Amino acid sequence: MYYYTYNAPAGKEWQASKSWPLPNEKRVKFFLNDKALLKNKPTNTEAKDTTTVDYSITPETRAQKGLVYATEPLAKDTQMTGHPVINLWVSSTATDGDFFATLERRRADGSVKSYNMDGRLRAAHRAIHKPPYNNLGLPWHRGNEADMQPLVPASPRSWRSICIRSLTTSKPDIAFACS
Repeated sequence: MYYYTYNAPAGKEWQASKSWPLPNEKRVKFFLNDKALLKNKPTNTEAKDTTTVDYSITPETRAQKGLVYATEPLAKDTQMTGHPVINLWVSSTATDGDFFATLERRRADGSVKSYNMDGRLRAAHRAIHKPPYNNLGLPWHRGNEADMQPLVPASPRSWRSICIRSLTTSKPDIAFACS
């Protein structure tokens, strides 16, 4: 398998592996908390972020209008390669909604570089099924009408649902933006 790494040293962008996920993979969990991505599970189980949907959000205005969860700048260049998955608890006043997650690079000066690594899912399509092929253990949603699960307004629901397209980048100031 061949894959491309954004921000790799010149001549090292294209890499090859005989297996996927990569044999030296180290999975790291992050937790959404108070608009930050934390490596430690939050102790406040009542913590939540509240937002009102703004249909005018664009990729350019996501940081100002959406919910953004950012890591602290990474101490050193770190290659991140794989398929990030977002697990959410959602409570809504609506019976459905579209959820988007994007990984992007945020610099100290506030500028943002997108790597076009995103995932999206309509809440009613969050049911997970066994895929008919090797899906690497990632969440798989058939999207069949029989699988529809409307949200129950004001009733929190947990779902492992949004799988971001495969990612491989190598820079220290990666942040996650979710809108």
